[in-house]
Amino acid sequence: MTEQEEVQQALKAFRNLSKADRQTLQQLNTDIQNHRGPWGTPMGGQKNPDGSIEMPWTQNDPLIGEFINFMYDRGLVPTTSWTGKDAAAQLLTSDGPAKYDNLDLETVLKVIFIATRKDRFAGGAFVRAFEAGDFPKLVNRLVQLLNNG
Repeated sequence: MTEQEEVQQALKAFRNLSKADRQTLQQLNTDIQNHRGPWGTPMGGQKNPDGSIEMPWTQNDPLIGEFINFMYDRGLVPTTSWTGKDAAAQLLTSDGPAKYDNLDLETVLKVIFIATRKDRFAGGAFVRAFEAGDFPKLVNRLVQLLNNG
């Protein structure tokens, strides 16, 4: 499947979410927006009996997993190598409180994909994005698009 076909499939899946899935996404957003406390816990790094050191990693708050699983289970995340990944990465790290306010659905879904890839190769990236407030804003924009589309 081409990149554009996969993106179109994700857009179609989003537009065709069931009423129950729409409610689930809205509840996930509410839970994310109301979350207090850390989004993850540093793990590992201890010395093993053989003298080696366990690789450090970050345990995500379960709410992160719920959201990501929801997105993937419903085919809402295009998974091909997106040619605009550098722009998405820049968006995730750019400043500006309103940077997500005018994103279209395609861009939101692609940025979510880039964030999942970033977390896979740089553990703790989700936690940092949630704690910085970026990912909650992105999820909120996704729900706005759900309600406006």
